[in-house]
Amino acid sequence: MLTENDNEGLSSFMLYTCSGHGCVMYPEISDKEMKLIQISSGNAYVQIGAEAFEAGEGDIFYIPPRLVHRVDALGKEDITVRVIVFNVAILTENMDRFDKDVFSLFNVQSQNNAEKFSPGNIIYDKLNKCIAESYYESASRDVCYRLPIKAGIYMCMTEILRYYGFGKGENARVAFHNLLRLKPTLDHIENNYMKKIYVADLAELMFVSEDYFAKMFKECIGKTPIEYINGIRINQALRFLVRTETSISDISNAVGFGDSNYMSKIFKQKLLMSPIAYRKAVRERMRAKIQEPDRT
Repeated sequence: MLTENDNEGLSSFMLYTCSGHGCVMYPEISDKEMKLIQISSGNAYVQIGAEAFEAGEGDIFYIPPRLVHRVDALGKEDITVRVIVFNVAILTENMDRFDKDVFSLFNVQSQNNAEKFSPGNIIYDKLNKCIAESYYESASRDVCYRLPIKAGIYMCMTEILRYYGFGKGENARVAFHNLLRLKPTLDHIENNYMKKIYVADLAELMFVSEDYFAKMFKECIGKTPIEYINGIRINQALRFLVRTETSISDISNAVGFGDSNYMSKIFKQKLLMSPIAYRKAVRERMRAKIQEPDRT
């Protein structure tokens, strides 16, 4: 395992591997760290927030801050996962004000639209090369080896940010710029998701009609306003389920669903199990500890 510390003693970046069968990355949450993970061998189930993927050898994922995530082996065969963890500050400390605004909007997109970068994806080769070179530098520990690792993180994140904002054609470029117009409503949702939120009130914040707002929101975010709000609430519910013993009813009220039956319905649509079943599965995985991650 390689770790570099910044001036405040926080981990600036860290490289390690997890290997084994069963759950190889237990449900984790970090408010200030991002991750790049790559399935080096085997087939895996990857959960990022309220989204889940089946992944094979070589597949790469970006994990934003504040989302519950985990990796399980599919079947009984062992898998190996490469992980690069880095603090948000490693990126934002080198951004001007405009770039930080763009970065905050990128966070909105990436937290609500997780992607699997597989061979054939437009940026896959660049991501794969940067990750491979970072692990080579970590293993060789040649003179100034930390610098190319940090450079690799910068290059990966630049490619991913541009992919989310500009890498899917002219329509995506226009949609990304329209996100700037949506920022007041996105901020409002972020600060008030635990309360009742009406689409008409969001449209009023932008001084547009409700129909126009809903159309623009869908084009920019890829989800309806209600789907987006429910996604944020499910992500918050996951944090409660993993970190606390709070009752399902209280969680439902705390994250803005109110009705626990409605929360369970949305939860099942996203994760194919009830909140109670999810909590039970997480607890069983953590108790069983079939094989501790081999972090080297």
